[in-house]
Amino acid sequence: MNPTRFIRNYGVLLCLIALIFATGCASSGGSNTGTHSGRQIDTALDDMGACLKSTPKGNKAQCANQLYMRINSGLSDSDPDKAPSLTAVTKMHTLFAKFDRGEITASQDMQNGMRQITNELTIDLQRARYYSAAQREMESRRQRQLFQEAQRLLSPTNSNLLTCRPAPGYSPGTAVCQ
Repeated sequence: MNPTRFIRNYGVLLCLIALIFATGCASSGGSNTGTHSGRQIDTALDDMGACLKSTPKGNKAQCANQLYMRINSGLSDSDPDKAPSLTAVTKMHTLFAKFDRGEITASQDMQNGMRQITNELTIDLQRARYYSAAQREMESRRQRQLFQEAQRLLSPTNSNLLTCRPAPGYSPGTAVCQ
């Protein structure tokens, strides 16, 4: 199979597989992401597929560039999946640029390149999600400790002992006890 046919037939599928995590992360990750972002990413992936099918050889890298811009604006900066997804799209851009320049001519080379990008994306997403979850847990624990400390400081003491201090404005030796 020639590389152009690969791009038309399999490139879209591999891009979708490589970025399926980006689609899923929009609906499951980040503090400001949701179904709207998920739809934006789905649309961006559909647009890339259409771009790859309609763009002649020599300009395929622009499709990855467009996808990068869409993901960058479609995912919140607080989404832990954003950076790994953008890194994967940057690697795709490099792969397609090599294809455009004729440095990659075999479909097997394209498949291997996409497979490597997919594997790295999977690992990077797992790492980012793990660190994000750990960071959220640490922040939650710190917040609980702060609330517990504030509660301890603000709650009345249940002591039978009286606390006495000098009474201001009275003769020396006069104390006010509570």
